[in-house]
Amino acid sequence: MIFSSTIVNYGSATGVVVFTGMKTAIGRVQKQVSEAAEEEEDTPLKKKLDDFGEKLSYLISIVCLLVWVMNYNNFYDEIHGGFVKGCIYYFKIAIALAVAAIPEGLPAVITTCLALGTRKMAKNNAIVRRLPSVETLGCTTVICSDKTGTLTKNEMCAISFAVIDDSSSTLKEYKVPVGTVGSDESSYSPINLSKKISAAGGSEQTWMSDLRKNAELFESLATGCTLNNSARIDFVEGNYKRVGEPTEAALKVLAEKMVGAPLDNKSAFDFEKRMNGKLKTIATLDFTSQRKAMSTIVSGYKNDKDTLLKGAPDRIIEKCTKYMSLSGGTKEMAASDRQALLKNVAALAAQGLRCLAIAEIPNAGELSNLSEANKTALLSDISTYNKYEQGATFIGIVCIKDPVRPEIKSSIADCKTAGIRVIMITGDSRETAMAIAQEINILEKHDDPKTSVFTGTEFQNMSAAEKKRAVGGEGGKVFSRVEPAHKRELVKILIELGQIVAMTGDGVNDAPALK
Repeated sequence: MIFSSTIVNYGSATGVVVFTGMKTAIGRVQKQVSEAAEEEEDTPLKKKLDDFGEKLSYLISIVCLLVWVMNYNNFYDEIHGGFVKGCIYYFKIAIALAVAAIPEGLPAVITTCLALGTRKMAKNNAIVRRLPSVETLGCTTVICSDKTGTLTKNEMCAISFAVIDDSSSTLKEYKVPVGTVGSDESSYSPINLSKKISAAGGSEQTWMSDLRKNAELFESLATGCTLNNSARIDFVEGNYKRVGEPTEAALKVLAEKMVGAPLDNKSAFDFEKRMNGKLKTIATLDFTSQRKAMSTIVSGYKNDKDTLLKGAPDRIIEKCTKYMSLSGGTKEMAASDRQALLKNVAALAAQGLRCLAIAEIPNAGELSNLSEANKTALLSDISTYNKYEQGATFIGIVCIKDPVRPEIKSSIADCKTAGIRVIMITGDSRETAMAIAQEINILEKHDDPKTSVFTGTEFQNMSAAEKKRAVGGEGGKVFSRVEPAHKRELVKILIELGQIVAMTGDGVNDAPALK
């Protein structure tokens, strides 16, 4: 199913249109935006001005009536030419007093103050489109923030990888430094002259020792990362830019850091160039959300044909019958090894990391007889791909993270100092959302996840009273696996509770809540 307004990066397909206009997924979001527009409330400033105007009107009316009544005896003064004319004369005075009491200059003064605030915001690189928003920002009590691209960079970076260590029967993890361009950090740069890969809890020397001890293992891991990959990284205008999926770009960068060890921009992707010159890609078994795996058949690697495999750890590990060990060689994978491996991966995922497993199938398994002549016949049916990916050899796990923006942690602290509560709303998994929220101190050590962290489904299944309890007070700091309608409802409930809510986000799914 392809959604309207989706950007297709590569590949070709024939599609059948099943919905148009407001019946499409993006149409449903637009409908929610329209509904949100109908519920749009006045700004706090407008509410205060309306309240002030109403009270002032009552006060002026009372004062004018008192002035008119106090002059009752003067209604009979002969100078007015009779009681009725005297009555009208003092009524005119009361009306004149009312007109004089109305502050005609107030709108101009308020507009000027807001315009000065807008200019001050512009100096801080913040463009204000609607003047009343300046005052509303000053009244904000809650900020609801999207995660991806707002709190994080929306860039993927491999921060660690792990291989099986027979001596401890567990995964041995290695930490990977973020690349740099000049003095700035860059997720897609493979160069970092100041830091090197190091063993978790160890040192750079431990890593170098392990690399010398089993270079084949790490080269196999790097080859699987860089060749079973559809992304590309270009050096443009003094920075590294990805073309393709961010996750795949992160794998390419890791391969260079692991084996290539580039020293400058010219040698940045030498390992990839070297492997592309040495190996030939015969076919690619594309990733699908059902398979959660991707594989590439190459020639000129270890055998005549080999299959490089990557994907979700649970899916890849179940296809493996052997594993490459840090101590050397290939060993049979027992059921206990498989369970221990999955337990290790779950512990890594709980740190908010996206884990991918890398494996290979020697002699390409059932596709050992693949050729240009029979390629179409063998690979035209995606449902058969799974049987071609059996009997694999597990190599390692790569842990990928979307880095937090460097300024976010101090911004969260500033919000707390100002008495503003920050709520993270994201479509990511509960574990990833919690890990990021803890890293930037939205979730603190004393916070109970049962009252502070909810999924979109949990929130949707609550009663109206439970929803108000969940977001009221100091609870409800992180909402994960959230849909556009959930975001809008969350903001609506906060407004009903008397909060002044700000919403930050850059995605289509944020539009209803933003409105």
